[in-house]
Amino acid sequence: MMDGANDATVVAAVYSRLMGPKTGRWAQVRLDQCMAAHAALVAAPPLAPGAVPPPPAWPARADLEAEIEGFFLPGNNQEWARAQLLRLHQGPRQRIDEFLAQFEALKIQSCCVDDYARDLLERALQRKLLEQIYLQNMQRDTYARLSTLAREMGRAQELFLINMQSQSPARYYQGQNYSSSSASTSGIPMDIGAADTSSQQRGKGPQCYNCQLFGHIARECTKPRRPHRGQPQARVAQAQPEDDRLNTVRGMSFAEMQAFFKDLKD
Repeated sequence: MMDGANDATVVAAVYSRLMGPKTGRWAQVRLDQCMAAHAALVAAPPLAPGAVPPPPAWPARADLEAEIEGFFLPGNNQEWARAQLLRLHQGPRQRIDEFLAQFEALKIQSCCVDDYARDLLERALQRKLLEQIYLQNMQRDTYARLSTLAREMGRAQELFLINMQSQSPARYYQGQNYSSSSASTSGIPMDIGAADTSSQQRGKGPQCYNCQLFGHIARECTKPRRPHRGQPQARVAQAQPEDDRLNTVRGMSFAEMQAFFKDLKD
C-alpha cells in the first residue's frame, strides 16, 4: 500500500493511526521522539572519518512491526518496560526532551501509575537539574508538575551551556603574543613598552646587577658601585678600604670622630 515510501513517511502514517487512551499516547510519544532525533541528526556536524554513525531517527519497517507487536504483548513486554523504567537515568549529555520522551514511553508501556512514576522520575533526573528544581521551591507534588519543571529547567540549562560555549575569553595584545585575561592575576594591564624593551635586551648577554645593563657582570662593571638592596649606604661606605672618608678621620680626636660619624649617619 505504501511501496516506495521512506521510513519516515511509513512511521508517521502508522503512528498517526494508532488510537486509544494508552496506544494513542504511546504512539504520540514515539512520534515526537523520532522527530526530535531526526532534527538532532540534521543539525549535527559532519562525521569525522572512521567515526561510528548514530542510529537512524526513524525505524525501518521490520523494526516498526516488531516494536508495535511487542507493545501489544500483554505479559513479557510490560515486565520488560517496567524493568527498563527502574534502571533509567538521564545521561550526562542527554537532552531533557529526549529523556522525558523515553521516560514517558516506558511509563505508558509498563502501565506505571503517576504517583510511582513521579518518584522514579525524580530519581532518574540528573542531580544538577534536580537541585535547580528544588531551589525554585515550586509545586512538584505530582508527576505532571515535576515533568513540566524538569523540561523548563533542563531547556534553560541547555541554553545557558550553548551561550557559554559560544563566548570566547577576552585577550590582551602584548607585542607579538596574545594573552588571555583569565591568566592575569593582578588585574593591571601590562606595560607593552616594558615588555618590548625586555625582549629586545634579553639577547645581549648577561645582566649586570650593579648598573642593570646587559653584556657584562657586576665584577666587570666600570660604573660606581651601588649598595645592595636593603643594605644601608653607611655600611657600604665603611666596607670600602682606604677611601677618602677613612683618610679624613685619621688624626681626629674621639669627640671629633663621634660628631663626624653622627653627621654621616644623619
